[in-house]
Amino acid sequence: MTIDYKALKEGGFMRQKDAGYFSLRLHLVGGQIDADKMIRIAELSKKYGKGYLHLTTRQGVEIPYVHLDKVTAIKAELAEAGVETGVCGPRVRTVIACQGEEVCPRGMIDCQDIGQKIDKKYYGQKLPHKFKFAVTGCPAGCAKPEENDIGVQGAIHPKYDSDGCSMCGLCQEVCYSGAIEVTEDTVEFDDTKCNLCGECVKSCPMDCWRPEVLGYILFVGGKMGKKPRLADALPFIIDSEDELFSIIDVTLEFFNKHGKPRERFGTTLDRVGLKKLMADIEKLA
Repeated sequence: MTIDYKALKEGGFMRQKDAGYFSLRLHLVGGQIDADKMIRIAELSKKYGKGYLHLTTRQGVEIPYVHLDKVTAIKAELAEAGVETGVCGPRVRTVIACQGEEVCPRGMIDCQDIGQKIDKKYYGQKLPHKFKFAVTGCPAGCAKPEENDIGVQGAIHPKYDSDGCSMCGLCQEVCYSGAIEVTEDTVEFDDTKCNLCGECVKSCPMDCWRPEVLGYILFVGGKMGKKPRLADALPFIIDSEDELFSIIDVTLEFFNKHGKPRERFGTTLDRVGLKKLMADIEKLA
């Protein structure tokens, strides 16, 4: 019998050291899963694996030790439970995301919602090499946007209004980047130091700090592995979801056009130039 290992890998079955065994990657977006589905996955790991699950570094779940002759059966039972298998190879992988503004007090965007939308539109799309997305709610960067091919980060550019300000100094206290200095009668804001975290906006008891722009910072070209590369941040805030997805579209088209087989996106940017990608993005204006 001829075994199509490439097809198995594309469907989330990764070969193990043990002959005939695979670790099955599941498709979970943003590290979120219904509790009942998780229970069912655990049951299937007992039935088809060795009774344990592997939690991956990208918020995923894998079932190790699935034998080749059990592949069809476990896929069918997972499908009945509403659980999809993952993907491998040169394509868009499952999106990771922090909990965002729905849960985290620092979050500025709904990371789970954005992550689901990115996954729905791009998941599994073929590209020159594997392509990873991350969505994070603020500059704390819990989802590590700089380590992904595309990282989306929430951002607030604040604006100060002195009307009603009590000079309490709380904004200076919460400003980790040292962009705000409060004296007895003035508040100085150094825009060049601001990291767009929005803490001043969220903490001000008098609502003197307000979001002038609320949106997204996009990181491009990050990767880890044998030759790590931190992503480049595009030098502007994206102020709408529509614009965000338009820029992502352009970025993936750029990679498809200029990327070489088995070349990560960051390597493509180093070879072709970030300026060339920026030129394509600027055509959207």
